[in-house]
Amino acid sequence: RAFVCGCQHGPNHGALIVSVDTDKGANDSHRFISLHSDSVRDLKSCVSPQHSHPMLASVALDKTLAVSNLVTGRLLVRYNLEAAGMSCAWDKVNSNYIYVGLKNGWVVLFDLRNTLGPVSRLFPRQAQDHAGAPALVHGPPVLSLDTQPLVGGAASGVVVAASIAGTCAWLRVADCPPSHTLTPLTKGKCSSVSFDPSSGTWAALFRTTPVRNKTSHLCFSLSLADTPHNEESKAAHEAVAGAGAGRGSEGG
Repeated sequence: RAFVCGCQHGPNHGALIVSVDTDKGANDSHRFISLHSDSVRDLKSCVSPQHSHPMLASVALDKTLAVSNLVTGRLLVRYNLEAAGMSCAWDKVNSNYIYVGLKNGWVVLFDLRNTLGPVSRLFPRQAQDHAGAPALVHGPPVLSLDTQPLVGGAASGVVVAASIAGTCAWLRVADCPPSHTLTPLTKGKCSSVSFDPSSGTWAALFRTTPVRNKTSHLCFSLSLADTPHNEESKAAHEAVAGAGAGRGSEGG
């Protein structure tokens, strides 16, 4: 049992692992893993039957995603990012998937079975070029990410991202990368989102704005209707309706 946090040790940046086992001495209670050449912005651990050991994903301003063995500290794979990494999250259904939020507003998906690069890119906002085709649009940094598993129907999971523009979500169908962008869930300067599996509830932290006169927390749930496996367009439509009908409560 241990806590993990990002830190700097001399010129190196990485993860500090602090053990909470009382039988360990002071010298064995913590250790540092060097993973990056610049400040670590987020790291997440994963314990899953799909892996033989606990895993650690970390992203940093050096534009890399590092995946390590949390027990030995050995680096397993390093991915290059198109922009500085700001946040990351493991998929709660398929732990081979890791989502990374970038400083340019994109969310990229990596599959540990593919070491070449991202397998999908998600864009909170899109525009059209002169030919009417979708064009890439940079947005505010993705400050926080989390995922929610779903059961029944074609939808197997939801990814929610937070930025100063608010929160945005994508629907993942079956075992494929997310392909359906849901309607924006909330607007405002959102700095953090988190999903609690035990209650099925999301929590979002919003900063002070002219609309919100104090820092506030918003709790909400996403209720996605069961959908046939072979009707992806219907799945997307019902997911949007479910997200719009999410139950919310706000508190200071």
